[in-house]
Amino acid sequence: MITLDRPPGGSVVASGDGTDAAAVRRHFEEHDWALVPGLLGPRLLGEVSSALERAEFELRADSMGGELKLDATDPIVARLLFVVNDPAVYRMVEAATGIDSLARFDGRIYRRTPEVAHYHVWHDDVAGDTRLVAMSVNLGDAPFEGGDFLLRAKGAAGEPAPVHNAGPGDALLFRVRSDLEHRMTDVTAGTKTAFVGWFGAKPPWPLPHGSMIAP
Repeated sequence: MITLDRPPGGSVVASGDGTDAAAVRRHFEEHDWALVPGLLGPRLLGEVSSALERAEFELRADSMGGELKLDATDPIVARLLFVVNDPAVYRMVEAATGIDSLARFDGRIYRRTPEVAHYHVWHDDVAGDTRLVAMSVNLGDAPFEGGDFLLRAKGAAGEPAPVHNAGPGDALLFRVRSDLEHRMTDVTAGTKTAFVGWFGAKPPWPLPHGSMIAP
């Protein structure tokens, strides 16, 4: 798989190869989700963490759930969107999921804590044909309890096995489809901060084609 990181004195680059992609894809095809360890490398993740220490989150609540959300105009949101919208990332996600022709990623940064009331109902992320694969990248470097991802066939009874994505910089990929639904459990200890969003096939991300250099 690949890692997005900033070498000393350089710009953010995507490094790595297709190693382990076949195993990740087998797991994704069987379970409709898979973990990609270390998508964000330690130097880039450290820069993001430093920026988030100064960021101001606001409570967002609607019919789908509640969370502390970072404003979409915050520079760190724009920076991560720029970095993830590298064609090398599209190709990695295609190899890991078997879903082709990805051309954009849209997302946000959110935070969940035990102190702030959150709720998250079962839902799908379908929005026409613009969302094909969802991704959640853990931005924290401290352990937390709860905040588990649950995925099941729509309308199925019972709770599926939880997925706890807590490794710094690790990414959780899951399939977006009308017959699947998911939700997040409450965070019961610590703080969960994540960069989440969706890969789609259209419209293309409005930046020049080719591998990008982060600002």
